[in-house]
Amino acid sequence: MIILKTGTKEHTVKEVANDLLINIGGVDKLKDVTINSLIKIKGIGKVKAIELLAVVELAKRINSPVSD
Repeated sequence: MIILKTGTKEHTVKEVANDLLINIGGVDKLKDVTINSLIKIKGIGKVKAIELLAVVELAKRINSPVSD
């Protein structure tokens, strides 16, 4: 919810977050999500989709092993 920041006029940010998780199949599926699948979710436009993808990419890099 912190990453999404806001909801819509009809839905709270919590409802948008729940819709997101339901649509993609859970938090563990975030690593495979695409911008096109995100923008199909009500309450997530292009900017929020890009922000989410940036956070997912950062998490991947943080969790990947460091090679010298």
